[in-house]
Amino acid sequence: MKARTASVLGVVLAVACSSDEAVSHDLGAGCLINTDCASPLVCAFRLCHTACTTSRDCPMDQRCVVSDRPFHVCQLPHEKACVYNSDCPQAQICGLDGQCRDQCRTDGDCVSEQVCSGGACADTAELMAGHLVAATTDASIDGGASGQSCLYNSECNSPLICRDRLCTYECLSAADCPRAQDCFNSRCIAGSGTLIGPAGASCRLPGD
Repeated sequence: MKARTASVLGVVLAVACSSDEAVSHDLGAGCLINTDCASPLVCAFRLCHTACTTSRDCPMDQRCVVSDRPFHVCQLPHEKACVYNSDCPQAQICGLDGQCRDQCRTDGDCVSEQVCSGGACADTAELMAGHLVAATTDASIDGGASGQSCLYNSECNSPLICRDRLCTYECLSAADCPRAQDCFNSRCIAGSGTLIGPAGASCRLPGD
């Protein structure tokens, strides 16, 4: 009788364990391997994603990106916004537009149908005159991610340079800067008349 009870208990435990292992997660849920995700989702950046070949395979608010696995995935909405490269998954960088993007040297480093612009991959529909449009705000310097800190020019996304420890555009006049920005000391700054310093302190421009 004891042997029979133990046998039945073993079967029940086996079924319970199998049920737990069969649980799969929806889009955006945490994962370690593909089987953690509900089919046909795949696991990338430790989250369940939709696999893709180009951005046309993704919802309109998502971009197809190179993942940390041997396939491409649709970037989740909450994986896009960034200020620093460290805000982005794995080897991605923070692009000029304040979005996490695949890093590249040539178009071949990007997902099919994307181009390499300023060291970051982009769909052609995201480009203006062949380049990514930098994100601008009323209160911050437009740098390789909204005033990304730096020590060397190589730490900034082209065509930005490192000046006063912040990535910014080099300029001779306001015509060289993004819209709503002025040129001061060869550096593009917010056109509100306020310069945001490296430590976040603001100071008035001469003549204001």
